Order: sequence, then C-alpha cells, then structure tokens
Amino acid sequence: MRNSVLASRYAKALFELSLDIDNVDGVNQDLENLVQMLEDNPKLAEVFTHPRLSRDEKFSLMNDYHGLVYESEYVRNFLHLLIQKKRERELANIFSAWMNYFHRYKQVLPVEVVAVSKLTDKQVDSLRSRLIKKTKREPMFSFEMNPQLLGGMIIRYEDKIIDGSVLKQIQQLTASIKDIPVAKLRGEVV
Repeated sequence: MRNSVLASRYAKALFELSLDIDNVDGVNQDLENLVQMLEDNPKLAEVFTHPRLSRDEKFSLMNDYHGLVYESEYVRNFLHLLIQKKRERELANIFSAWMNYFHRYKQVLPVEVVAVSKLTDKQVDSLRSRLIKKTKREPMFSFEMNPQLLGGMIIRYEDKIIDGSVLKQIQQLTASIKDIPVAKLRGEVV
C-alpha cells in the first residue's frame, strides 16, 4: 500500500508539472520510452537499480545512454530526483500511476475483456456503447481468450470486475448447493 501511495504522489507531481508546461503528451512519450528501454534491457535495469552503484554513476549512466533521448528536460530531471531520493526501484509503479492520470486526462478507459472466444464486432460495439454511457470515457480494449470460462466474459476496468462467465455462475451454484442442509434434501423436517 505504501508503495502505491508513494508512486501516486510522484506521478501526480510529474503530471501536474506536465500540465503546467503544457506538455502532457511529450512527458508521456519520454516516460514510455524510458520504461520500454529498461524493459528491453534487463541488464541496464539491473544496473540502474543496483544499490551499490553511486548516485553520480547512475546519473551518468542515464544521461549518457545512447538509446534514451528526452523530449522534455523535466523527465530527465524527474529521473535524477528518483535517483537522488533512492526511489529508482519505484519507476514501474510510478509509471503505472502516471498512466492512470494520463488516461483520465485523455478521457480513455483501459478495459480488459476475457472471453471464451473472440468477440464479434457487434458485441464489441455494444460493450463500447454501454461503457461510454456508464463512464463517459472512451474504452481502450485489451482482449484475452480463456476457454476455461465456458461462456460469457469477465470485464475489468479501474477497480471494477464484472464477472458474467458461466464458470462463475457454476461456482456460485455449487456454493449455494453446499449450503443446503442434507436433511432438507431428504425432505426431513429440521
């Protein structure tokens, strides 16, 4: 919990700064590039977060790395602040919190849909219109197929989970059957 609060504070501060300088998209692009570079180069990420490397060595590494070009000096300064405060291990969490602010700003709603098979265009359009009506934001879908659901789908967005899968219905039915006393099943008076 503490990490998510910390990450949210850093992300909010950077987001508010990006609004002040009117460069939300540029800051977002720089952050995406930075995170992607660290994901693509695990050795670099390991060095970047290594506790025995000095702050100056980390500053130098991140300034001189050829694959990293910043559109905004603010992201470079932000990265230096993380290093200075020994928060570089929080970068992924900060980026995740940043994306929440960015999506709200762009009025986009990341939605994860898990279904047995690929949804038809009509189903996607219906789901899109319902979500727009409910959230007033444009859904950005990611789809996953899971045949174990047996039917229906699971929809996740923000902190909501809507489980309309057949598997969930079977689990609920099984649980309710288990709660029926055996005497009632035999027709005995309890």
